[in-house]
Amino acid sequence: MKKEIIITIVTIIVIIIGDIITQKYTNKCVSETNQNLLELKEKILAKEVEEEELKNKSEEVYNKWREDSKGLAYYIEHDELEKVDVQIQIITANLEAETPEDSIPEIEQAVYLLHHIEEKRALKLKNIF
Repeated sequence: MKKEIIITIVTIIVIIIGDIITQKYTNKCVSETNQNLLELKEKILAKEVEEEELKNKSEEVYNKWREDSKGLAYYIEHDELEKVDVQIQIITANLEAETPEDSIPEIEQAVYLLHHIEEKRALKLKNIF
């Protein structure tokens, strides 16, 4: 009986520690991507930045997201990650097509999807049950 209790407690502690680590990594990746997307949005709205710089920034955001999503893919549904990936690709495509204003709704959609991922991964009572 004593062994079972110890094993159960150790298992629960490992699960909680694992969840804390993955949640911190998720929050870091999501906040960095959100920040990069909002910076890109500000540059688009400023209209003082050259289109080449916007393209470079969007490619930088996309490459960073691809790098982060590889780690997130271990414990987050690929579906969710793919949605963000597609949004960032659409943003890049709009900037390459020289229609930066069309990227703003796509940036907002990507930010919403990232927020959804963050909320879904949060250790809250509504997510447990």
